[in-house]
Amino acid sequence: MNDYLMKFRRAKQEDTLEKMVEGAIDAVKDHKDFDSGTRFRIELEIESAYDKRLKEMALGNVDHPEPSTTCASEKSQDKYDPEKMLKEQLSKLG
Repeated sequence: MNDYLMKFRRAKQEDTLEKMVEGAIDAVKDHKDFDSGTRFRIELEIESAYDKRLKEMALGNVDHPEPSTTCASEKSQDKYDPEKMLKEQLSKLG
């Protein structure tokens, strides 16, 4: 997959990534150990998982999502579950 196509796919899905990060932040913002550093680590973790998925898609290691689909399939939700990522991040803090 060439860089142009990869950038195009990312631009199409960026709104979804933004919503995922904000949803994850909202879910834990009242936790006692939450601070701006935690927010940054959460954003980095989610974006890293997202970038990894894009690379896997570019290499053909995973199925490409349907262009008209706005929500993730059950399989990808299990693999890239923001709530699970947050729990892992919070367990690293405490």
